Amino acid sequence: MRALLHSRGHLPPRRLQGRNRLPATRGLPHVTGVITDLDPAGARRAIDSLRAEIRWREGELSRTGARDISDDRAELPRLVVVVDEFAALLADHPELQALFTDLAARGRALGMHLILGTQRTTGVIREGLWANLPLRLSLRVVDPADSRAVLGTEDAARPVATGTERGTAWVRRSVDAAPRRFRVALAGPDDVAAVIGSAEGPVPRRSWLPALPSRVDLDDLRVPDLGVSDLRGPASTGSGAGVPLILGLLDEPDEQRQRPAMLDGRSAGVVFLGRSGSGRTTALQTLGAQCPDRTTWVPADPETAWDVVAELVDAARTEQPAPRLILVDDVDALVGRYPADYAGEILHRLEDLLRGAGGDGALMALTAQRLTGGVARLADLASTRVLLSTASRADHVALGGDPAGWEPRALPGRGTMDGTAIQVATAFEGAIGGPPVSPEVWQARALTGFVTRRSPQARAALRAWEARGAALIDLDAYDAGVERGSRTGRIVVVGEPDEWQRHWRTLALIRSDHDLVVDAPCGPEYRMLTADRELPPYCHTGRGRAWVRQAGGEPRRILLPDTPAHA
Repeated sequence: MRALLHSRGHLPPRRLQGRNRLPATRGLPHVTGVITDLDPAGARRAIDSLRAEIRWREGELSRTGARDISDDRAELPRLVVVVDEFAALLADHPELQALFTDLAARGRALGMHLILGTQRTTGVIREGLWANLPLRLSLRVVDPADSRAVLGTEDAARPVATGTERGTAWVRRSVDAAPRRFRVALAGPDDVAAVIGSAEGPVPRRSWLPALPSRVDLDDLRVPDLGVSDLRGPASTGSGAGVPLILGLLDEPDEQRQRPAMLDGRSAGVVFLGRSGSGRTTALQTLGAQCPDRTTWVPADPETAWDVVAELVDAARTEQPAPRLILVDDVDALVGRYPADYAGEILHRLEDLLRGAGGDGALMALTAQRLTGGVARLADLASTRVLLSTASRADHVALGGDPAGWEPRALPGRGTMDGTAIQVATAFEGAIGGPPVSPEVWQARALTGFVTRRSPQARAALRAWEARGAALIDLDAYDAGVERGSRTGRIVVVGEPDEWQRHWRTLALIRSDHDLVVDAPCGPEYRMLTADRELPPYCHTGRGRAWVRQAGGEPRRILLPDTPAHA
């Protein structure tokens, strides 16, 4: 059955009409699903499911060798697709014209039938669809052209007896010479209850699955066949190579299925994009909960993050065992906390980690709210992209999303994984990074060169060293030999960066054979003073941090004594 029901001006508004009918139609035993224009995402899912339904029925006919649904070998249930306000549906989804034309043409053999309702037909129903709508019904219309388009006559636009306007209709089949007039019956709650009470037989097959749930627990998505039956057991704490990790529940209406979203152990990386509160951190916790013994969190503190990333890069270069998971939350915010030179370097190191991940079973997962500069390069290197909810359609598009797929009221954890809808699973809340690691408090030794600018913090450190028995000598006086020979024990030679550059012989002697301490505010001059091309470990400025190089060794981050950082 492929029918067209045409009406104008005699039905309640579409939105109210849909709301009034939903509770009753959902309870009918033969109704497998209901969607409305109030649920755009549900409409898209139903459309994809209809395409999958056509493929499934064709496959069943091919498997059984049947020609069509009337063949006894084809045990296919019939499916009736009812579309109210067909014109409005096409206005929102113009690509559906081809789908319904194809469905009307092949539906009879596949057991799929169309009932289309619309208030207008001009410019809506094309010739290919008209040819496959042999049964046409029209309620009362105002324009004779509308009546002629549907019935071939003007009967539906002619006057009728007073009091019979509502419910009067005309029907015409392909074999009828003229349309026939009839009265439309009304169905009330009692009729619906009677249908429900008299229902017999098996439950009809659903043409599409229910929408994704608002919450998915990680333990509910265990997949024993893939080696993750116990997410926190031996399978998750082994070598890690090739062991998949569960991310959430995927919705694939075009395949008429929902399945766990798996991240293969050979994947290079995954990036989660979305606004604050979209579920980005929850996604990282879900991954980390599956192999807690082999997970490394890169913390939000810039100093600690710098050290953690440096250790990971060194381990990768020396082929040491890598962690199964490397998790970086809010990578765009983390990079933004560094000055330009440090930001560029940490982005470069993260890129190296992403390029090296995957081959040994390691996985790097990042989250971000914005894709700018180097962060966009990181996102491009990740083999999987999960786009969660955003604050605006413009943000959704900027992060690579389909403009039509933006959901202004998307639930936390709801998004798309490489274009497929997903609900991120929720695990127990694990630790995120850890507390910042405070550097050691440095005490002056035999001979120390101190590069600093005059500041309250520097003077406080000098007083502390002097209180512990160190002698303080100005760089100019030390280089001139004043009091140099008369001093024994611990000596601290103090000068500003430009003064140390003038006294380059003393600078070269101290940095090669003794201790050279560079105050953090002198960071721009560090590499010039130390003749070191590499950036030293990142230091917070204004918090009593400094770097020390002992006899030309590697720089270390230290804490100057009696500075505000101790509070």
